[in-house]
Amino acid sequence: MTKLEKMIIQLQRMTCERDELRAILAHYTDKNLNNRFNFEFAILNLEQQKMMSALQKLPQELSGALDKYKVLTKETESFSLHHCQLMTDWTKLTLQVTTLRKKNRELQRKHIVLQNSCQEKNRICVEALEKMCGLCARKQQKLKAIEKRIQDLLEQKMLDSQERDLAEKMQHHTDVIEMRSEILQSDLEGATAQEESSPQTELLQPDN
Repeated sequence: MTKLEKMIIQLQRMTCERDELRAILAHYTDKNLNNRFNFEFAILNLEQQKMMSALQKLPQELSGALDKYKVLTKETESFSLHHCQLMTDWTKLTLQVTTLRKKNRELQRKHIVLQNSCQEKNRICVEALEKMCGLCARKQQKLKAIEKRIQDLLEQKMLDSQERDLAEKMQHHTDVIEMRSEILQSDLEGATAQEESSPQTELLQPDN
């Protein structure tokens, strides 16, 4: 039942009571006592009938109220059990939240420690990288110097090889020249000896 319907019912009751009071007031203004008594008796009978009707309805209302009370009692018990269960769950959740908060604080502390450790490791890694870069640069310079030295040595070796080949060629030419010179010298000596021996031979031959 809505609030408007309740107000309409109350207004109807108040209208009925107002009409009854007007009727009572009209009869009380009547000077005939019999009419007054009869009217009051009628009113009393009417009220009695209303009360009897109300009394007859009372067991049903009591039975309905008892049924509602039983339903409400069951609902109250159910709500009580549910409330106890909720309180138990709430207590467990509160303990879990407290435990999780402790774990969270511990994890935050570990996170801070790990973060500081990571920062320190990063700093060490950066320093090590800078040192390695420096070492690599120096090694690269040394490697370039070694490569240049090797290149110079290779060029020097090539020059030495070329000089050695040239020397061997010159030595070969010198040997050839010396051999030719010796051959020529030998031929010259032979020719000279032959020339020297020719006049003597001519002198020893008789004239014809």
